[in-house]
Amino acid sequence: MKRVMSFALIAGLFTSCASPGVCSPGGPTAPGCDLPYPIYVTVTPASATISVDQTLQMADSIVSNPDNVAYAVSWSSSDTTKAGVNSTGLVTGKAPSPGVAICVTAHAAGYPTVVTCATVTIQQAPSNFGPTLADRKMR
Repeated sequence: MKRVMSFALIAGLFTSCASPGVCSPGGPTAPGCDLPYPIYVTVTPASATISVDQTLQMADSIVSNPDNVAYAVSWSSSDTTKAGVNSTGLVTGKAPSPGVAICVTAHAAGYPTVVTCATVTIQQAPSNFGPTLADRKMR
């Protein structure tokens, strides 16, 4: 019985109301709906591959309901020795890695904090693209 009751509580949190349908995400505020609306965050691209010393501009898309919610956004890297990210989502490859999580976090007063991540693979930069000028002179 405990598990069933826990599930019902979790379902209520996801619908933002104790009575689903009365006030659901995207719907109006209704009497008895005391839980905050969710904030939805997406990151693009969802995955990417860059080389060491190369940069990639990530983008976030945040939708809230109601749409006038003030929120702050921050970016982070799961391994700053492999890939760094600045406050605007610009990722810089630092060392080879099969996957670094680059995350955006949205904070809004009275709402749950939302974190969404993308995976960036960092590959070694090519050391030589072809014959150098010195190689050509030696022939």
